[in-house]
Amino acid sequence: MASVLSIEDIRARHDSEWVLLEDPEVDEHFDIIRGAVVWHSKDRDEVYQKMLELKPKAAATIFVGSMPENTAMLLRTHRLNNLLTQTASLFRSSARLLPVIRLFFLQLK
Repeated sequence: MASVLSIEDIRARHDSEWVLLEDPEVDEHFDIIRGAVVWHSKDRDEVYQKMLELKPKAAATIFVGSMPENTAMLLRTHRLNNLLTQTASLFRSSARLLPVIRLFFLQLK
């Protein structure tokens, strides 16, 4: 198992990378304070693939660094999945269905 690092050490070692943490510890605001780095990469999909391979019981995926200016993050949640499913069922007769939303960066204009 990888050694547990503080969030400050993780930021110092993995700037501008996606990081997969196993057994992350969080504070009362659910901010990560430490965790074991099991994989890191500049490629988000590579980190997600490794998470599927390793199947950790408790994990977090974080991006370390600053996001580019005028960038926002959209998170797909269970509630959003339900809403998309219900909305898509209303438009089944239409050739166009709502796109599947994944965690991604959305460039704002």
